[in-house]
Amino acid sequence: LLSAMLGGIFSGIGVAICFAQGGSTGGIDIVAMIINKYRSVSYGKIVRFSDFTIIASSLLLPAAANIGIDGVIYGFVMTVVFSYTVDMLMTGNQQSNQILIVCKDYAAMADAINNQAQRGATVLDATGWYSKRESKIVMVVCRKRDTSMVLKVVKSVDPDAFITVGSVMGVYGKGFEALSKI
Repeated sequence: LLSAMLGGIFSGIGVAICFAQGGSTGGIDIVAMIINKYRSVSYGKIVRFSDFTIIASSLLLPAAANIGIDGVIYGFVMTVVFSYTVDMLMTGNQQSNQILIVCKDYAAMADAINNQAQRGATVLDATGWYSKRESKIVMVVCRKRDTSMVLKVVKSVDPDAFITVGSVMGVYGKGFEALSKI
């Protein structure tokens, strides 16, 4: 099990370095990179799906009797570790979070985020369906490395704020990747 995990980590690092230099391994990664270019599906998810299909189908072959169920399980483990490693290294610090904040004083919250965290904020109209009251939501999109700083500012302004943090696959525009690179 440890060998499968280490193999997945090291091969994931090698493939990520290859991709960073504009290379290819000549396998499933070509298809995965083409799909990734036109759809917001990560390279790792595509490789995971295709490799799981290939590994699982090996159970149907008579020659797979030598591999056995243990080999298939180790193949699944290595594929998962490999795909997560490549995704982490390829996206690295480019990953972004979308933070939605429901609080009493949305104007003070947006100002604090803008001034203290040096991040832009957008105020959205909302209706609390349980309470049937109109409210505002402060939305912030930032790099994952900046999320803790934004959350500290939110806590200092309103410790009772309701906050959701979600990962965002692609962010384009000022301060993020240029729209022209798509």
